[in-house]
Amino acid sequence: MLKRIIKTGFLFFILVWQAAQGQDIHFSQFESTPLNLSPAQTGDFDRDFRAVMNHRNQWQSVTVPYLTIAASFEGKTYKISSIEPDFIAYGLLLNADKAGDGNLGTTQLKFSTAYHHLFRGNMLQSMAFGLNVGYNYQSIDYTKFYFGSQFNGFQYDKNLYSGEVFQSNKLSFWDFSTGLQVSGKMDTIGFTFGIVYNHLNHPQQSFNDIPQSKLDGKFNTYLFVSWKLNTNNYLLPSLIYYRQGVLNEMDFGGIFKHHTQQLAFPNIYAGGWIRWKDAAIVKAGFDYRNVTFGISYDINYSKLYVASRGYGGYEISVIYQFDKNIKSDMPYLHHCPVFM
Repeated sequence: MLKRIIKTGFLFFILVWQAAQGQDIHFSQFESTPLNLSPAQTGDFDRDFRAVMNHRNQWQSVTVPYLTIAASFEGKTYKISSIEPDFIAYGLLLNADKAGDGNLGTTQLKFSTAYHHLFRGNMLQSMAFGLNVGYNYQSIDYTKFYFGSQFNGFQYDKNLYSGEVFQSNKLSFWDFSTGLQVSGKMDTIGFTFGIVYNHLNHPQQSFNDIPQSKLDGKFNTYLFVSWKLNTNNYLLPSLIYYRQGVLNEMDFGGIFKHHTQQLAFPNIYAGGWIRWKDAAIVKAGFDYRNVTFGISYDINYSKLYVASRGYGGYEISVIYQFDKNIKSDMPYLHHCPVFM
């Protein structure tokens, strides 16, 4: 029981520290959660609409699993004739996250919009500027924690006073982010490069009204490359770098894409990334008609390996793209004459 109290106290410290420092929700399949990656990604797809769902389960081997889900929907506006062929896109994103023994919960609702300018040149094809505004709600359950002052010398006693004073277990705030993205193509190589700055307003984030607990701004930049090797095979290298306060992360790697030439399953994917000094990420996926499925797993090799034994977490992504219904008149029914 003493070990459990020490462990819970340590996890409580980590959760509070993360809340104070402001490490954001993120996914290993960063290319499969576009509105979490950048508001400039809003509308960056071929069809009229896109719906995305993501699920992540992490650190099940260490403690209570960290569960994260995300769902988003996007569309495009083509009715502004004065800006054609440019267009404006809009999107809505919902994130929900629950972490640790204290059920530290985070719910985010974000509305994003992006303006896409299309170039007529051969190399640079498009540029997008995006903005999002989000409402964030967080809560924590202090009754789930064990404190050293509740150890009576023999065992844990929940009736003992913990000695801890908590002002609130809920907080909410508004948040703003912006991003810029350019895309182009050189011969058989396509590329997309973006820069993002999250938390422009540095909102206050503290359960105890601590003035120094403002959410750090987060800068990230990313690069996606699509290299056509031959008619049916593509190499998709990618890199992303985050920096938020004293925290930073870099992921690099790539996915191999094979075009099967089948109508039902046109593409299959395999590959992964390295998260520098933390984990190796392996991913596989496939397209089924207009839906892209992806599954990945983090293999932890950081200093936490002693506790995690290499187990990180799995992640699932589903992306569905579709067009508006096109009305068409029924063809004239022509009856052939009957010849006797």
